[in-house]
Amino acid sequence: MLIVFLLIQRYQQQKTSKNLAQNKKILAKDFNRIAINISPAQFNRPDFIKKVQNTIKSTGVDTKHLEIELTESALQESTHFVIEKLNAIKALGINIAIDDFGTGYSSLSRLKALPIDLLKIDRAFVTDICNNHEDLEIITAIIKMASALNIDTLAEGIEKENQAITLKELSCNFGQGFLFSKAIDAPSFTHSLISSNLTT
Repeated sequence: MLIVFLLIQRYQQQKTSKNLAQNKKILAKDFNRIAINISPAQFNRPDFIKKVQNTIKSTGVDTKHLEIELTESALQESTHFVIEKLNAIKALGINIAIDDFGTGYSSLSRLKALPIDLLKIDRAFVTDICNNHEDLEIITAIIKMASALNIDTLAEGIEKENQAITLKELSCNFGQGFLFSKAIDAPSFTHSLISSNLTT
């Protein structure tokens, strides 16, 4: 399964969605989704959902290919406010991920109330997973908890083969890091998609 995570530091749903819409015809058959990083300030804007709706309408992008990534700090507002906005995102067919999980202050009771599809385990726990027993136990606990809540997990910052092997043995669903690919720009991404289709 091809997973592509783009780090977007500004409010660029429009740009990302246009790139995805332009690449729809050459997407590999096993393509999953493109993730868009959203800051707490962006998420908390009153017109956030409206902007997302307008972007989808103007680009014609299939929302099953989109995922919005939020940090734990973006979810610290009142539970009702957060759930209402997340449900509005889900109603559009967009997946929701919590980025850098494990570094914030999410409680289990709060987490189970949120319509989350993916937990991205912070690289701070992944870097030394093969040598640090505490990191291994923390990741094991996160994966087991997520599985019990029917939430997928992704480990960030994988740079070594032994890290990937250990995470696979722990039943982590996905991985991200330089072991698989360095950060690439939009033209390189398009070229990668074309090459993928030519070789499959």
